Amino acid sequence: MTDIELEALMVAVVDGVASPSQREALYRDLKDHPDLARELEEHMAIKALTDGWVRRLEVDLIEDAHREQPVTRTETAIGGALFLAGLAVLAGFGAAEVVASDAPIWLRTGYGLMAAGGLVAAVSVLRWKWKTWKRDPYSEVIR
Repeated sequence: MTDIELEALMVAVVDGVASPSQREALYRDLKDHPDLARELEEHMAIKALTDGWVRRLEVDLIEDAHREQPVTRTETAIGGALFLAGLAVLAGFGAAEVVASDAPIWLRTGYGLMAAGGLVAAVSVLRWKWKTWKRDPYSEVIR
């Protein structure tokens, strides 16, 4: 088998289009060429890696399509709004009860620290969003 035929057969084996008889012929010839056998192994490893990327991209496309469906977006928006409303009711009325009653100092301190931490986190996120607004070169990249 010539070198060109051997290389073409290696490509066919790596791509998975070689017949069983072609695979046997290649492996027979590779016994005499250990350097080509290593090269075939390397190409098979690269092929396995790129096949994994393709499978991952296919899953990402399915997930993105699901996420963009109107029903999914509506469910997410309603769920998030209900959660935030419940959190606001609990935090607001809880804070009002703590302020209006003779709550222990540790409870008042806890609510104060929680409010201060939430404010600092919100300011930090807003500051970052303001700084990077329309400046992110990767904003169009999915994940």
